[in-house]
Parts: sequence; structure tokens; C-alpha cells
Amino acid sequence: WFLSLSATIHAVYLPAILPDILKSFNFNGESAIMIAGIIVFIYGISSFLGAYILPSISAENKSIQLIIILALLSSFFQIMHIFARTVIIFTIIRTFQTFFVAAIMPLCLGIVAKKYSGTEIGILNTARFSGNALAPLISTFVLYSSGLNNVYLFLSALMLLPLAFIWKKIHLDKI
Repeated sequence: WFLSLSATIHAVYLPAILPDILKSFNFNGESAIMIAGIIVFIYGISSFLGAYILPSISAENKSIQLIIILALLSSFFQIMHIFARTVIIFTIIRTFQTFFVAAIMPLCLGIVAKKYSGTEIGILNTARFSGNALAPLISTFVLYSSGLNNVYLFLSALMLLPLAFIWKKIHLDKI
């Protein structure tokens, strides 16, 4: 559940703080609105493609390993936002980041659907709704309390934390 929540937050946090990000690239007013629309459109397509393509490459018993790889890649690209010096580089980084993170939720749903009933799928689905509600709150709070770079670092940590539990479970299941 926590990984699905984190993945959703990674996917949807940006619009809440995009005006501040664009100000850091010296875009304001109408030009910022135009650029914001283009950025959201591009990473929206990337999210669609990631959610569609990446789960299909997972072998039947390798979904958890793929989820771990995707979460690590998403966190890596989340941190890379810190080093973006132009809107174009920022958009490219965000495009890769959303491509990888968008596949996590379908993979998690696939794992749950194979083992559990509709109730468990519903519980997992609450992570999406919770993530959609929490993402703007978290990103704006971190932005205004500690700065933009800390948003990227905090969100990366939020993604990596559940991986520690998954990793531990994988190794305990082998014993």
C-alpha cells in the first residue's frame, strides 16, 4: 500500500508547485502557463506509455523485482531534477521519471489481483486516492518550509522507504 501511495505522489505532485519551479527558470505569467501546459502534456503521455508498456515486459514471477527497479529509477530521476538548469532538461528528466513511476501501480494491482479478492484491491486502490490528495499538500508544505531541492529529496526518500520493507520481505521469504 505504502509503495502505491508513494508512486502516486511521485506521479501527481508537480502541478501544485510547477509555478514555483517555472519561476526558478525565469518563466512568469502567460509564458509560464503555456510552458506548464506543455510540460504536463508531455509527462502525461510518458505516464501513459510507462503504465502501458512496462508492466507487459514483466515475467510472471518477476513483478516485484521490476517494481523495485522502477522505484529506484523513479527516485533517481526525481533527484536529478535538482540538477536541471533549463526547462527543457527539467522536462526530459520529468518525462523519464513519470515513465518509470507510472508502471508501479498497475504492477502492484496485478500482484494483489492474483492473490487476493476485490476487498484487497479496493484497499490498494485507496493508495491512489490518498496519493492524489496528499501530493499537493506534501509538495507545497516541503517547498515552502525547506525549499525546492528538498521536495525532490523528500519524495525520493518517500519512494525508497517502502522498498526497504519489500527487500526485507523478499529475503525473509527465501529463508
